[in-house]
Amino acid sequence: MERFSTSGVSQRRRLDFWNRICTETLAETCIDTRGDRFDAVMRRWTVGPVTMVRPSAGPSSLLRAPFSEPQGEEGAVVLHFQHHGYSCFAQDGRRAELAPGDFVLSNAAEGYAFDFPSAHEFLVLQVPRAELARRIPALEDQLCQALSGRTPAGQLLHDFLLSLWRNGEQGHVEDAWMEGAAQVVCDLVAQAVTGAEGAGPTDGAEEATAEARQDVLRLVEARLREPGLRTSDLARAVDLSERTIQYLFARMSTTPSRYIMERRLVLARDLLRSEPTRPVTDIALELGFADSSHFARQFRARFGMSPSQWRRA
Repeated sequence: MERFSTSGVSQRRRLDFWNRICTETLAETCIDTRGDRFDAVMRRWTVGPVTMVRPSAGPSSLLRAPFSEPQGEEGAVVLHFQHHGYSCFAQDGRRAELAPGDFVLSNAAEGYAFDFPSAHEFLVLQVPRAELARRIPALEDQLCQALSGRTPAGQLLHDFLLSLWRNGEQGHVEDAWMEGAAQVVCDLVAQAVTGAEGAGPTDGAEEATAEARQDVLRLVEARLREPGLRTSDLARAVDLSERTIQYLFARMSTTPSRYIMERRLVLARDLLRSEPTRPVTDIALELGFADSSHFARQFRARFGMSPSQWRRA
């Protein structure tokens, strides 16, 4: 596994440095930043036939140009799983807005664009098209649309990808293990896509529902650290009824309170890893938990271990 960061590069040279890394990773990829400052980190590795990339960066845009001789990548599909932040994806005249937990499939050789209005992090997979085509009927119909990763199959894919990254960072990998893991990834991607089928807008009413959902999810991310964030708070902020808010989350097979708790716990899990010396109580209070005991109970119920055990693992 390789890790790259702009932290050791002067601001004047960062964008050029980052674009060299990006185009080495996924051919014909170019980044443009917003403002004078740009910070980014990327981890990448190859798991069997699957290229895995985990980039995080500030506000920026990405363009991947079409290419005709991509040394095999013409037969690849790219999956972008939105881990944190928001983005707008575009390819071949089609657009998709992604919130945390959404993902999109695209044809690697046709080129595509992303707009990132704020800080973001992705889990990216470049997978041989043949591996997905034999698992997903009518694969072409699933490209270029926002698919929900908040289904049980989508959540399983997300958790498995994070587990792969943890194993890779700790060096717990062997060639035979990686080949098998790649096949599991392809299986889980197919299940996540199948589970998300039919979630996209099919008429004006569905499109309005999707837009309202995006507004509410953005609001949740912005106010995630507020203690006691409730359905009524969300309803007032977006000028919708509480029943409508509940309906939007029911379409995602969850409730407002469960979704808020899930997002807090996932963020807490990431902070425990990225800030290993920070007290657990500080993280709990920052994320709106009443106290560290409540946080520990919820964390154990979700991940099967205490926050301290997770950090040591």
